[in-house]
Amino acid sequence: MLTPLEIQKIEFTKKMGKYVTADVDEAFSVISADYEALYKENIRLRDRLEVLEDLVNKYKSMEDTMRDTLIVAQKAADDLGKSAAQKAEAIIQKAENEAEIIREGARVMANQTLTEREKLANDLYAYSAQINSILDAQKQLVAQILNTRSDNDGLQSDTESSEN
Repeated sequence: MLTPLEIQKIEFTKKMGKYVTADVDEAFSVISADYEALYKENIRLRDRLEVLEDLVNKYKSMEDTMRDTLIVAQKAADDLGKSAAQKAEAIIQKAENEAEIIREGARVMANQTLTEREKLANDLYAYSAQINSILDAQKQLVAQILNTRSDNDGLQSDTESSEN
């Protein structure tokens, strides 16, 4: 294939002031063949360029779709994270409320137990005082019985000695 510089350097022989037709025809034939090859190559490259541009456009479209998909996925992930955080906060709040209810119930039961304990302690003290009072009365009664018996024994001894 001839380069543009080679084409410019072509020299035709002249005979009688005219170029030799055979030389011009031969140069024209080589240039024509090279031009035809270049023209066909140009068409082939344009077709290839068109295919490549279509591929580039297709890939750009895919890239845009992927970018949009990633944005949607990121938004969904963010929304899911926020939702999970809200649910977790709600669960924690519910657990704290339930724990407070349980603590309050335990406080009420503890207060009831303490009140019941104090009542039982007071009842025990009262029963103890009653039992002590009954025991004291029994002791006095026993003492009286013993004193009465001693007195009776003394009377019997006196009666027996007087009978004798």
